[in-house]
Amino acid sequence: MNVYIYAHLDEQGLELIKQSIAAHELHFHSCFSSPEESGDAFSKSDIAFGTVPANWLQSDLKLKWLQLESVGFEYYQGLEANNLPEGFRISNLKGMFATPSADTIIGGILALYRKLDQFTLSKTKQKWRSLELRPSMRTLKGKTVLILGRGSIGMRCQKILQAFDCDTLCFGRPGTGIDIDSPEALDDAFKTVDIVITCLPSTPETRGMINSQRIASMKPDAILVNAARGSLVNEPALIHALQNKSIGGAVIDVTKDEPIEAGHPWWNCPNTILTQHSAGGYDEELVDKTRFFI
Repeated sequence: MNVYIYAHLDEQGLELIKQSIAAHELHFHSCFSSPEESGDAFSKSDIAFGTVPANWLQSDLKLKWLQLESVGFEYYQGLEANNLPEGFRISNLKGMFATPSADTIIGGILALYRKLDQFTLSKTKQKWRSLELRPSMRTLKGKTVLILGRGSIGMRCQKILQAFDCDTLCFGRPGTGIDIDSPEALDDAFKTVDIVITCLPSTPETRGMINSQRIASMKPDAILVNAARGSLVNEPALIHALQNKSIGGAVIDVTKDEPIEAGHPWWNCPNTILTQHSAGGYDEELVDKTRFFI
């Protein structure tokens, strides 16, 4: 078979592919390649590995399987099934980023509660702020947390939060062990919980669901975490709430536009941890993508 490798990999990952599936004809291309630069290698491939541009799938192909190098799949939601090759399948990296993403989410919350972000800034300024910050430090123990999404990241967060004696409420698809199953119940939950963690995919149903009304209804000390996609959140409303300190803080891994340009309000939002779409990163990430594919 012809196998087209478009994924961003390190040398270890590339060597692992060459050693493991050497019996097949391999075509390696940069993830910045255009269809013209790729020649006819992609159009003649049976299998592709990497998050290729969606418009590549609209041409005449023999492709049977596309393995994404991401969990997100929103780039392909507009494809028409009748324009795709017969028998075509697409798969993502489901579950691969659950542990690192949950670690980042919980770490960000703890950083805000324990003022670690403020102490880090104080260190760069060589300023002692112990008596100033101690009275406002909080603990995670016993907090009520709303988790949007019952996928692998949301479930991993729930498991970690149990160790902090937190009460969790889950919103997701019916039949997945959820606690909240209606927009009205979700509205009510936003008003009462201490933390909201967003782990949902970007779909027509989820885009904009963290709207200005829900943000405005949150408790003054509540924290919002977005580790999903920037399209789920009304960013101007959230930034306004943070600047006016009408909510307690935010942990933002993803934003509507990435990278964030210089001078954007996100850079100076108070009580905000920005992890720059790196929540799922870890030392074995690139080679693990390869292991997943193989």
